[in-house]
Amino acid sequence: MMIPAPRQTPETSLCSLGELHMNREKIRKLAFTALFAALVFVTTLLSIPTPLVGNVNLGDSMVLLAAWVLGGGWAMAAAGLGAALCDMASGYILYAPATLIIKAGMAALVVLLKKCFEKTPLPRKVGMIFSFLCAELLMIAGYFAYEALILKYGLAAAANIPFNAIQGACGILAAVLLETILDKTNVIQRLHLQ
Repeated sequence: MMIPAPRQTPETSLCSLGELHMNREKIRKLAFTALFAALVFVTTLLSIPTPLVGNVNLGDSMVLLAAWVLGGGWAMAAAGLGAALCDMASGYILYAPATLIIKAGMAALVVLLKKCFEKTPLPRKVGMIFSFLCAELLMIAGYFAYEALILKYGLAAAANIPFNAIQGACGILAAVLLETILDKTNVIQRLHLQ
């Protein structure tokens, strides 16, 4: 003998409309987090050869853009996981733990500073550039500390500071340009990312 399933009514349904909207919002944020993690991975993996400093990649541009557009823990996850997975995939496994923490920290700093700047009368671009600059300074300091203290390179780790600074400057430039394009074309608003 089969027992009939209880009839669904608005009061007994599994989720209310508000919960359904929240679930859709979480799924959308998760999808964009995965997209940004993939963008961080790919833009970090693909490097541009330069004559004086070796290869430069634009991975930080996606880290910064993810933080500015996604915000919160979503951006931290996309930045940290995308970059750390790229380190592992490209043979820099020793750097993956530091990369995970540093890139997630960069995203967290941008999100925090963005919230602070939203409360000031300063132009949005000023806040963005300042936030991105602070995040890149964190990256430079983070990798120096990791190489000097954890990898035991000591002061020899300072040799990578100029390269990381150039990498950071390229990331800031690319992120500001991309965000400007996305803003002017209303892509961010149409995707309801902010």
